Amino acid sequence: MNPENPSDSPLEPTIPADQTETKPEAVEAQAESATISGHDAHSLSVFVPFLILGLSYCIFLVWQLANVNTQHTALERTIQQQEAQVQQSGRVQGALTKLYQDLIETAKTENDAKAVVQKYNSIIHLNGPQEPGK
Repeated sequence: MNPENPSDSPLEPTIPADQTETKPEAVEAQAESATISGHDAHSLSVFVPFLILGLSYCIFLVWQLANVNTQHTALERTIQQQEAQVQQSGRVQGALTKLYQDLIETAKTENDAKAVVQKYNSIIHLNGPQEPGK
């Protein structure tokens, strides 16, 4: 180790002679970049958990919206099917009501129809079939 040249020491890095003279602008830029990059790395590491939490929340919301959309579509399909069934049951009920009324009218003149009406008196009344709610 040369006492006149301290740069020969193994603990200190060797700097070329042309870089030993630094300009004030270069020193300020190096200090600023070291401070900013050190600060940015720390601030990014603080926000990573919040970023992960936010992304997982967004994924959860998208999943929920997809489920709601699927359920809404299934509900609309079910309502349409039920409307068709209600219309069909209305037609069947109308046909049965007409059949009952014709049977009651026939029972006034024919004995066989009168026997059917008497046998099923709880279902068919002489005044016509009962409406629901009466």
